Amino acid sequence: MSTGIDPTSSWAASTPVQSAHLVLLRGFSSLKHLASHHLGAIGLSGQEVCLRAGGEAYHEGEAGDDVFIVLSGSATAIRQTPLGDLLGASFVRGDIAGEVSYLDGQPRCWSLRANEPTTLLRVPGARLHELVRGEPGMALELLRTFWASLAAKVRSAYRVMNEIMAPGQHVAPRQRSGDGAQIGLSEGTKLLALRTLGFSGAELGLLATQLVAQRYEADTVIFSEGEPGDRLFVVLEGQVRISRRIPSLGEEALAILRRGDVFGEMALVDEKPRSADAIAHGDGCALLAITRVDLARAAASDPASMLGFFALMGQILCRRLRSMTEQLVAWRIMTGFG
Repeated sequence: MSTGIDPTSSWAASTPVQSAHLVLLRGFSSLKHLASHHLGAIGLSGQEVCLRAGGEAYHEGEAGDDVFIVLSGSATAIRQTPLGDLLGASFVRGDIAGEVSYLDGQPRCWSLRANEPTTLLRVPGARLHELVRGEPGMALELLRTFWASLAAKVRSAYRVMNEIMAPGQHVAPRQRSGDGAQIGLSEGTKLLALRTLGFSGAELGLLATQLVAQRYEADTVIFSEGEPGDRLFVVLEGQVRISRRIPSLGEEALAILRRGDVFGEMALVDEKPRSADAIAHGDGCALLAITRVDLARAAASDPASMLGFFALMGQILCRRLRSMTEQLVAWRIMTGFG
């Protein structure tokens, strides 16, 4: 398979080019969570890859954990199906690609194909691992950066779902049922839930005393697609149904969450509206909420204690994105879309 890489400039690594990288990277909002010296280390570790139109930086099913940043041009995530190519997320200047395989170590689930002559900064995964080893501050910044880029890709997958299932149609948001009833939980129960989320260190005890648990009765709308969100939820008991309503088709359940599962995390990092409905399923549920303010306070007090949490968020979004990819392929075949 031809990658479409221009062999005359794909691995430029001279000092002037690397200096230009740093200027570009500092202007990308996608990298705003990285301190200047950490961003510099990443820029100096990268090499340019120049793709002609139709060329691929990587192909679905390949092994690889390198991360790519678009310096110029544009690209599209492509997934092959029996009905032809399925178009996924679009990538423009400043966007990040390849972080899914970097985080979870699994093969690429999409191909990255250039729409036009495109220049990427390719940062070797092995080098990224070296940079963050023993540097909890940089590791936290990088994980937060990837959390935001993964959330953007999940939102893009939802848009593709709309295009497949109900192109050009929209539904009114559900009416949220309001907050659940506050319930008392022992500090030990909260500590266990927080440890499951990857929290550690001194912040555990502080969070356990501050966080509030709530119970939602069956079929209560915890939040609805399109509304603002400032917190994520941990399922302590019962089940939660994550779904979207498709015009002319009704409710499409995307996942049934159980004890220990997390949801609502995307709005926490990108401050965008909820991308789906969350509804108390079965006999209802008990949830623990963690707000944006809670996370900011914990990160400011003890950054190292947040590493496990941010790593877990990345893994959750990787699993969600891979699952949605397979759902999109199935829906594409079912509907004959495109």
